[in-house]
Amino acid sequence: MDWTATQKSPDILYPPFFGSGAAADSRRLEFNFKNEVLITNHVPVDVVFIGDSITHLWELNAYFRPFGLIVNRGIGGDVADILVKRFQGDVLQLKPRACVAMVGINNTWCLDDPNNPTDCDHVFQLVTDSYRKILELAQEADLSLLFCSVLPVCDHSEAGQNRNRLVLRLNETLKALCQTYGAIYVDYHSAMVSPDGLTMEEGLSDDGLHPHVAGYNRMANILTPLLEQVLSAKNK
Repeated sequence: MDWTATQKSPDILYPPFFGSGAAADSRRLEFNFKNEVLITNHVPVDVVFIGDSITHLWELNAYFRPFGLIVNRGIGGDVADILVKRFQGDVLQLKPRACVAMVGINNTWCLDDPNNPTDCDHVFQLVTDSYRKILELAQEADLSLLFCSVLPVCDHSEAGQNRNRLVLRLNETLKALCQTYGAIYVDYHSAMVSPDGLTMEEGLSDDGLHPHVAGYNRMANILTPLLEQVLSAKNK
């Protein structure tokens, strides 16, 4: 292919910079440049992964290369309500065969701020409203969406247990929303939670939040057959 023969498409969408320290701003220019290449050169995208640092740090092609072109649009520190606002630009305009989304845990850190107290119900409503909007966007675009549960955190403090109880609520609601909107719910949580039903199982993370290879291996074992199911259906 003569790569010099093409011009940048005038129809590319550029999500905005959000300011106020939004984590999503840290990779905005990078993703804009990468999206331009894919769209302008009409490169077929098989799967887009979008989310926060758990997606950002995942060496996706080590697990999912057989599925084709894998695009990582994870951003460390991203939150559900901002991800909604970049979903069109970082997922839909790339026209992938499927999308794997995972977000929500970073919305819960505000519960720990003594100078700006926030109750769990407020966070729950914000995140679940964001889930609903993402599902609506995917449904309108006829996009096969695999929406992943929030992982438990290995934190046995009172604050940590409150967070993990909120994670359970978020996942229960996300599972129901996926059924409503015809998306696939990917249940990492059940496979990574310890016998107490709240905290992350020991040996899956170094910091209690981000999976290391054992955690990612377990996640890949759950996700792979679901991706196979979705993409094989697309081939029919």
